[in-house]
Amino acid sequence: MSVDYRSQSLFYILCLFLLCIGCRGSKRFTTGPIPVSSGIRFGLFYPEAETISIAGTFNDWDPMAHFLSEDPSGYWSIVIPLPKGRYQYMFIIDQHTWISDPGADMMVHDGFGRKNSLLVVD
Repeated sequence: MSVDYRSQSLFYILCLFLLCIGCRGSKRFTTGPIPVSSGIRFGLFYPEAETISIAGTFNDWDPMAHFLSEDPSGYWSIVIPLPKGRYQYMFIIDQHTWISDPGADMMVHDGFGRKNSLLVVD
């Protein structure tokens, strides 16, 4: 019985690669905003968070206006009905850490050295 070490090595390299991809950025995994029948779904994978809210031009940047709900896996989400328009927004982790949406397709400078996520609803 011979062992094909080349195939075995490729298998281990592939497994390591997939493991690294799964771990990389896992705190902030998101799909970006997704249109659904009742509005736009915003989501963020952040199991370490106690609370996550979203603030933007659609709620006058009020960090207390829209809190996301967490599922058992640590994925937080909310659906917000938004009419057509351009919206800037950020997530707020545990009521003090503001972050851009890592899944957003577009970003704009906020004038304070950071970037806001930008969503265009057609």
